Amino acid sequence: RSRECSDMPLFALFAIATSATLVRASAEPSRRWRTAVVASHALALWTYYLAPLVLAGNLAMAWLVGLRSRPALRAVAVGVLLGAPSLVLEAAIFVNDSSARAAADANPMLAWGKHGAAEMAVQLWRQTVDALGAPLLVVAGLVALAALARGRAAVLVPLSSLAATFAGIALVAPFARVQGYYIDTVLPLLALAVAAGLPVRRGATACAAGVGLIVVFGVVPRLQDAYDLYTPSREAVMPAL
Repeated sequence: RSRECSDMPLFALFAIATSATLVRASAEPSRRWRTAVVASHALALWTYYLAPLVLAGNLAMAWLVGLRSRPALRAVAVGVLLGAPSLVLEAAIFVNDSSARAAADANPMLAWGKHGAAEMAVQLWRQTVDALGAPLLVVAGLVALAALARGRAAVLVPLSSLAATFAGIALVAPFARVQGYYIDTVLPLLALAVAAGLPVRRGATACAAGVGLIVVFGVVPRLQDAYDLYTPSREAVMPAL
């Protein structure tokens, strides 16, 4: 399948939408925002098989920080219900991939997919650093610490979604064929969290300018090699026999 027409960039947009709309609908449960919650959750589930991890991370942190608006949660339930049939397709993919997983276990040099959880976690972390750069990750860490102290849901919910997806990919690696570049689909959640965590009053301009410089000099140059970040690793390419 052509990588120029991948569902991964579209899923990244829906991942952002699920986090953002859940937080907003919890604070302002209007019909508009509840509709946005339903649409984003349903579309995310139908777009990519990492969606259950994203939604689980959203809901877990929302519950922990006290976002328990019943109208918003009902909207989430409706969205999940509309997207639930896609889980049948996900299960079918897992079952149909069993022969490929068996080949990878028996001949790891000929078929990709054999990874341990710890090995996959390392790959995911390296992919994250390669994609975003250490400076932006440091800023994100500082924003996360400040958000934890203040219980800022707009920052913590997308970060929780990213963390849940990271952990989920690593944990299923011994049982399903996954690759490190899958984490690219949810890395924009970190940008959402950083943006939501910037101050809106004193020092806002300086903070925004600082983050902008980090993006310009730390992230944008990496986009020149975005194709290499997106393509599978060499271990994923089967040699011609």
